[in-house]
Amino acid sequence: MASARGWKTYLGAIGAMLTGIGMIAKVVVESPFNPVEVLDGLLVFTGGLTVLGVGHKLQKLIEAIKK
Repeated sequence: MASARGWKTYLGAIGAMLTGIGMIAKVVVESPFNPVEVLDGLLVFTGGLTVLGVGHKLQKLIEAIKK
């Protein structure tokens, strides 16, 4: 569960993931398919996913240290 301190990190990560999905969807809808833009979208999406995962692990670590 996100704490009050980490909400901006989670929001930024979710925003990056949604941006990546939007980038991929834009390329799929356009007629000339550009694989480089798909890779850009995947990179942004996985970056957001990484931030989300690392933020969650750090939050669990901080809670364990406080106990």
